[in-house]
Amino acid sequence: MRALFAATGLVTAALTLTGCSGSTTAAEPPAPSAPATPAAAKADEAVFEVTGSGSAKVSYRDKAQGKHEEKVQLPWSKSFPITSRDYLFVTVSGTPGEAVACRATVGGKEVSKKSAEKGSLPVIQCTATTP
Repeated sequence: MRALFAATGLVTAALTLTGCSGSTTAAEPPAPSAPATPAAAKADEAVFEVTGSGSAKVSYRDKAQGKHEEKVQLPWSKSFPITSRDYLFVTVSGTPGEAVACRATVGGKEVSKKSAEKGSLPVIQCTATTP
C-alpha cells in the first residue's frame, strides 16, 4: 500500500511540475514568423535579369566596360554600377521556339520588362536609363 501511495505521489508531482492539468485543450500553435526581408537594392545599381530555358546570346552595354556579347545558360543576371545619365541595355537572342524574358531594375525599381512567347523568334531588349 505504501508503494502505491509513493507512486501516486510521484505521478502527481510530475504532472504538477510539467503543467499537465488533465485538460484536453490543445496548445495554440506558434505564430508564423515574418517572411525574410530581401536585401535592399543599391540605389546606384542597375540589374538585368534574363529568364527562359536553355541558352541565349546576350549582348549588353555598361558604361565602364562598353559593349559585351556572350552565350549564357538561362537564367542569367548581371549588375552594373550606375551614375547619372547612364544608358544601359541588354539584348537577348533566345533559343528558337522557346520563351524568353528580360527585366531591368534601377535601384530596385523595375524600369523595363519584355518577353517573347514560345514559338516565336525570341529577340528582345530591355533598357535602363538614369536621370
